[in-house]
Amino acid sequence: MTHLHLHEPIHKHKPNAWYRLKASWPFFVWIAAAVAGGFLYWRGSSVGTTSGIVESVRQEIAPIETAPLQLLRVQVGSRVRKGDIVAEMDASVLGADLAVLKLQTELQFEDSVARIESEMRDARMKEAEARGEFEVLSTEVARLEDLLAKHLVDAQSIASLKARENALARLLEIYPQTLQDLEKELKQTHKRAKAARVSLGNVLSTGAGDESMEDGLNLLKRRRESYILRANRDGIVSEIYHRPGNVVAAGLPIATVVEEQASSVIGFLPEFMARDVNVGMTAYLTHTTFNQRAVKARIVALAPDILSLPARVNPVPGRVYRGRRIVVEPIEPNDFFPGESVNIQFERPVLSMLFDQLFRRKTEERSASSE
Repeated sequence: MTHLHLHEPIHKHKPNAWYRLKASWPFFVWIAAAVAGGFLYWRGSSVGTTSGIVESVRQEIAPIETAPLQLLRVQVGSRVRKGDIVAEMDASVLGADLAVLKLQTELQFEDSVARIESEMRDARMKEAEARGEFEVLSTEVARLEDLLAKHLVDAQSIASLKARENALARLLEIYPQTLQDLEKELKQTHKRAKAARVSLGNVLSTGAGDESMEDGLNLLKRRRESYILRANRDGIVSEIYHRPGNVVAAGLPIATVVEEQASSVIGFLPEFMARDVNVGMTAYLTHTTFNQRAVKARIVALAPDILSLPARVNPVPGRVYRGRRIVVEPIEPNDFFPGESVNIQFERPVLSMLFDQLFRRKTEERSASSE
C-alpha cells in the first residue's frame, strides 16, 4: 500500500522589531541626511547674503612738474614703506632758475657790501673832520681862557666855543663804535654771501640748503625736494607706467602703490534687504572662489539712497538690479586681495560655523605636531 506523505508547510519565524531596524539602517541614514539637508537649506536661505568688492587703496606716484624720469627705485611687486623713495626726477631743468637766483643773490650781496663800505668811508671822513675841528677849537679855547684870566675878554665870548668843543668830544667817542659795528656787519655779509654760494650748489646736488637763505632759495629747495617722489603709505607696487629717460608730464602717474591689507569692503544690498541692515551690525566675509573660514566684520556706513548695482556684483547680468551701498570693515586678520570679490553674510551660516570648527581643529593639530 502506497503511503502518501503529506508535506507540512514550513513556518518561518518573523524577526522582531530590533532586527528589522537593524536590517534597514541605510534607509534611516538617508532620512537623517534629508532632514539635515533641509535644515541647512532652509537655514541657509534665511541668511542675508550679498556681494562686495575689497576696496583698493591706491596711491598714484606722480611729479608736480614736467621733467625726465632719472631713476626708478622699485619694480612691480616691491614692498615700500611710508617715506621710501620710489622715483627721482631729473632736476637739471632747475639750472636756469638757479642761475637767475644766483645772479640775483650775488647782486644783492654786492649792493649790501657797497652800502656798508660807503657808510664806513663816510663815517671815517666825518670822524676826521670832527677831529680836526676839535683840535682847532681846543687850541682857540685855550688861548681865550688865557686872555680871560688876564681880563682881556669876557666869559661870554668863549662859552659857545666850549659848547661846540664838548659836542665834538662826545662825537669822537661815538665814531669808533660806529666803525666797529659797520666792520662787523661787513664781515657777516661776506659770510652770508659765501654760505649762499655753497647752498645754491647744494640745492641741486643734495637738496640741502641753509635755513637762513632768502625766500627764493627756500622755494628752489622745496622744488628740488619735490623731484624726489616718495610713498605716503605702506604697500606694494602694483603698476609702473614709465621708465627712466621718459619725460613725464606733471600729474601723470609713474607708479601705483596699493595697500596690502584689506581695510574695508564695498558692498551692495539688494533693494528688498535695504532696511534689514544697520550700522554696527556684525557681518561675515568669505571668498567667492573657494571655501575658506568666514572673517568677522562690522558694518560702518550705509548709503542713504538706492542705486543701480554695478555689473560686477549684479546677480542677474543683463537686468537692472537696484540696491544700497554699504561699507564693511574686517575686524579679524584676513587674506583678501585688494579688488577681490567677496560674499557678505549678515548672519552666521551653519556651514560656515562647521567649517570654522574643522579649520580651527586642523590648525591646532598642525601647531601641536610642529611643537
